Amino acid sequence: AVRTVRETFQCTLGQCTYVEVTLRHWTLRSRIINTNTNTNSRVPTLHFEPEHFGTPAGPTCTPPMTAVFGDTSGLLASTLVHGVTAVAVWRAGFQWKSVDLNLSLEMAAGSHRTVTMHYLEREATRTSSGCPQKTVVLIPGLTMDAATFLPLAAKLDFPPNYRTVLVELPAQGANRLGATPPWVWHGGAARDELIVGLLTAIGISAQNKADVLGYSLGGAIVGRLLRSRSELFHKRIFLSPAFFSCIDPAFAEAAAIAPRKVHAYETLDEIKMAFTETAFGFYADALPSDFILGGLVRLRQSYGSGYYASMVEALLADGDVEDDDEIDSAIATATADALIVIGDRDNCVNPSAVQELAHRTGVACVVLKDVGHVGGPQGSSFHKTIFTIAAPHISAHLLGRQKPKL
Repeated sequence: AVRTVRETFQCTLGQCTYVEVTLRHWTLRSRIINTNTNTNSRVPTLHFEPEHFGTPAGPTCTPPMTAVFGDTSGLLASTLVHGVTAVAVWRAGFQWKSVDLNLSLEMAAGSHRTVTMHYLEREATRTSSGCPQKTVVLIPGLTMDAATFLPLAAKLDFPPNYRTVLVELPAQGANRLGATPPWVWHGGAARDELIVGLLTAIGISAQNKADVLGYSLGGAIVGRLLRSRSELFHKRIFLSPAFFSCIDPAFAEAAAIAPRKVHAYETLDEIKMAFTETAFGFYADALPSDFILGGLVRLRQSYGSGYYASMVEALLADGDVEDDDEIDSAIATATADALIVIGDRDNCVNPSAVQELAHRTGVACVVLKDVGHVGGPQGSSFHKTIFTIAAPHISAHLLGRQKPKL
């Protein structure tokens, strides 16, 4: 619940605006600074500064995130959304970390070979010679920030010797490449190299394998990584995996013709359509208020118009895609260690195609009743999603426990 809102119109940096939102003991502050040398410019820059007053630890916030807006409408909502996420990261025990990677592939129109990859990590709290550290890696989907996986991570019932790593995909969230140009697609090979570089930099190897879960596009990425670097992984989970051969034809058509009506939304009407009709599978009565949705839209707009639309277009046009035989062979490398989870109302990934894939490869498949690509059953809240519903099945598979009843 929001307790207070305070706005201040002067600061030591000159003409600027502070907006503070206090949620119980947390104060979330956004600072708008007019950084344009033209004093008559009315285009502010928004810099998120979530702050915590009360304990010296404070939240571990995202890397600096600056956005240019043509006006300040939606500032309060976007402050709230971003700030609550920062609080959730801290409360879940995660920290933002980063590694610098030197790539063999050209990035950013051939200009950058060193790329910083940010990621979230919750360290193991207790290990010993008889209880060594284990690592679980979670790879998100298209346009999905790593922090979106926090509800899933919070529900996974892991012992204290487990380290959890939430990958931030290249060009998304904290790893976005900038708003102008919106994004330059370098193909799946460049993206995969960045992810493998991150995993090896944090100690994943053939001798120190990780369990891995990929959601949506992340599931397809796991399939690609298994083709070339299967030695890095032990158990693997495909959650609503968006292999090209499994994508629902109607969704693929919508993504190609009007990407802003699916993942690449930029307006309030578009986000409502994506969440309830074309992509994510929420029932309309589960959506939060327009105030919160407006905050999500405002954060999306901070990427620059067309950022994710160009990403979707380039992804669909990427020539380095998998075929059925490659998927089957990658998944079937260790069928006992694999699990596929899909919702029966998934609008992005065709549930029948996924079940056929599971049948061909001999991999166990869990079908969640009345669950969409993200949204939960009729009558559930916005916070009850495929991540929280699938969590018991994921924990059971990774820890070798008895499978929960459907």
